[in-house]
This record gives sequence, C-alpha cells and structure tokens, in this order.
Amino acid sequence: MLNIKENKSYNNFVITGTLSTIDVKEGRSKSTDAYPQGRDYVRVNAMVRLDQEINGVLTQCEVPIELYANKDYSKGDVNPIYTNGQKFKDFISLSAAGDKPEKATRISIGADGKKGGTINENVYIPAGTDKEMSITKFRMLGAKEAASKDVDCATFNLNNVVIGSVKEEVNRDGENTGRLKVKVILVGYQGRVDVVEFIAESENSQAYDFISENWNKGDTVNIVGRIKYSVKDEVKKVEQAFGEPLVEHYTKNVRELIITGGTMPNDEAQSYDMGDIQQALAERQARIEQAKQKANSVNKQKTSNVMGSEFDF
Repeated sequence: MLNIKENKSYNNFVITGTLSTIDVKEGRSKSTDAYPQGRDYVRVNAMVRLDQEINGVLTQCEVPIELYANKDYSKGDVNPIYTNGQKFKDFISLSAAGDKPEKATRISIGADGKKGGTINENVYIPAGTDKEMSITKFRMLGAKEAASKDVDCATFNLNNVVIGSVKEEVNRDGENTGRLKVKVILVGYQGRVDVVEFIAESENSQAYDFISENWNKGDTVNIVGRIKYSVKDEVKKVEQAFGEPLVEHYTKNVRELIITGGTMPNDEAQSYDMGDIQQALAERQARIEQAKQKANSVNKQKTSNVMGSEFDF
C-alpha cells in the first residue's frame, strides 16, 4: 500500500486566460529565531478570465489564483517562486487596460508541461461563531505570458486521491439534480490531508454513471476535470393566488470543480490504507477545533485561518 507519509497525491492545475485583475503586495515578515530580520516576501492575488467548453457547453470563467513566497531559502538561495511572483508587476490586467482590452496580458500556468499549481482546501471560522466554512484555493507556482498556441482552459489533474463520499445532489425542494457531489481527500506533505468537493454531471457526460457504478468510499483513484468558476443567470417563477406568476431574474455565482474523466480504483498496492486516512482526517479535524477556539478567544479578528502558512500550505 502507499505510505501516506512518503507518497503525496499528484495535484496539479493548468490555466490559460487573460488577467482581469492583479494585486501584488511585497513586505517583510515578522522576526523569528531563525530569521531575526524577518524575510522579504511577495503575495499575488489575481483573476484569470477565459472561455472553455465544459461537457459540451461553452462557458466563460473567471478563476482566482494566488501565490505567496519568501524571497530566499535558509541557505540564501533566491526562491524561484518569489521571482515568478515578481513578474506579475509587469503584467497588465483588463481593469488596468481600460478601453484597450487588447493590451491586457494573457498568461499561462502550467501549459508548458511543468507543474502549474495545486488545488487546496482553505477552512476558516467566521468571527463570533464556531461554524467552519471551506473555500477552494488555487495556489500557483508562477505564470508566463501565453503563447499564441495556448488555448483558454482551466483544468485539473489529480492522481492517487481518495474518495471520501459520493452523494446525490439535491435542490432546495429535495429533488435530485442529476449530479453527484464527490468529496475527495487530497494527500499532501507528510500525510496532511485536504478535503475538497467535486461535481459529476449526467448531462453530456459519462461521469455520473461511471462514478455511481465504480467509485466507493476509501477508493484511491485518478481524476481529471475542469474548473468552473462562472456566473449563471437564473429565472424563478413565484405562483400567485391567481393570474400571472411573479418572474424573478437573478444571477448566481458558480464555484465548482467538474469531473470529466477518471480511472477505475487502484489496486491495493497503489492505494492508501484507510486507517492512515482516518488518522489524517482526525488530525485535520483537530486543527479545525483549535481554530474554533482561537476564533472565539480573539474577537477582534474577523477570521482565523486553518490552512495558512503555519501549516506549510
């Protein structure tokens, strides 16, 4: 079986599109015993706009990406991820380009076959509550200007990940939507795990039927898919006591990871031991409980991050 401490899940995304917003911050970290003068760092938050086909439907997406890196390692060598973050200062966003969108920088993350970045879980506790909330982060290693041959995309490729659960998605009325919600456990450094939700659709896709028939809790599998971060226009009809219904138009933000392909479960030799996975999940829950205590005791902070840099994420 796979050793959870030595064998990480392969976790990678590839994104090509036009930068719509860019925010680059530089600074120096607080003093520590190891670094009395602190360390220079760069933090990048950006949005990438792109058009891609997802299960036969052309979809405009806007995907948030981020990068954080200290300038140098303990031996004094410059961190290449820091250098990659610095490059964003030379890029132009659609917001900055104004009425000249053709001036905006089109970037590529991982399209050259190199690792682009990782999908990570970010659990946080809203201040004054003990309820945990989770969002998905796309942490890149860097980006470069896209080549003309690079087509718009936002894809992911995950190997040796563990199925946590497979459930039917239901709407507010309790009706099945024809989609599956798949909780996936990503194994990281030294056996630390993230839990991220994915979607399997039945329309224009084989994912729903295949996963229903072949994937079970505890299976180790490989998954590929598309990052669907978009805006959806919806219409709601509210029936009246008589006459015409009231028609309400609204938009809904869609934040989904759509499964478009995958493998049969791995054999035992290439699977994780469920005892190890359960232990890793217990350690994850312990971190969440610790964060709840911190959030409740420090009311002046709005949130308390669980999956921050203090845990090597």
